[in-house]
Amino acid sequence: MSSGEQAAAALALLWIKPTYMVLSGLVSIVLLRSKSTDLRILGWGLLIFLIGEIFCAINYLFLEDNSYFAEYMHSYSMALAFGLAAYALLEGLDMRVLHLSQADKHCSMLPVCGDCAKYRDVRCGLRRMAQLVGITLIVLAMIPLLSPFNLTSNNTQIFGFNHYYVRPLVHQWFEARYSPSVAILLTLSALLVMQYTPRTAIHPLARLFLCGGVGFLGFSIFRVMLGMVFAEALVWAIFWEELTELMFIGAVIFILWIFRSSLLPEFNSAEALRRIFS
Repeated sequence: MSSGEQAAAALALLWIKPTYMVLSGLVSIVLLRSKSTDLRILGWGLLIFLIGEIFCAINYLFLEDNSYFAEYMHSYSMALAFGLAAYALLEGLDMRVLHLSQADKHCSMLPVCGDCAKYRDVRCGLRRMAQLVGITLIVLAMIPLLSPFNLTSNNTQIFGFNHYYVRPLVHQWFEARYSPSVAILLTLSALLVMQYTPRTAIHPLARLFLCGGVGFLGFSIFRVMLGMVFAEALVWAIFWEELTELMFIGAVIFILWIFRSSLLPEFNSAEALRRIFS
């Protein structure tokens, strides 16, 4: 590899990955202590994400990237973490903004819908939008399902250390066949639940299935896209995966900080911060 590619590999492993692992661990500890359901769910998502990244680091540093089990735990944790993050986002929007599930509060979409399923025998507009999203997810799942496998591999050196870059077929089966199939099954389950709960905006079970589908499909498309774009230079696929995960954790922290007065009031003053970290 060129010196730039070697530097990118070292930067991803030695700086980017440890940074977002530490940040995700700290943020998950804070969120799991919260009394809000959406923040605790997000905290569990970040904790599961961290566990997967620990398996990834162990596989890379000590197992020469040859452990199928470690990579499976890494991949599965990413899919679950993305799904939990999506569920936390929907839960937060419901509780704090839209008020879909609260019978004693008007839904924020009422001015747009006109009539509400809470009070009249009408179909919920947001529920129908969720059904459209589900159908769209099923169609998009065809992208990784129909994608070809990549058999590229190469031996190289990273500042004197030997490394073997490859995307084993068993991993690609998980990313491009298993994950989108699970996403389709979960999304179909969500649509079925919504079909049999017409008086509920988005039933909690339908929300759970739909977010699970989002998590597995998001992971699948993410991995397949990087593998295809950088098929001949897998070092850049790994670099951009690590950088994107750092951006994900950074975005979570940034959003929590912006809205800390309502989401994390205990972090809204210097005195409160001193009490937490003392």
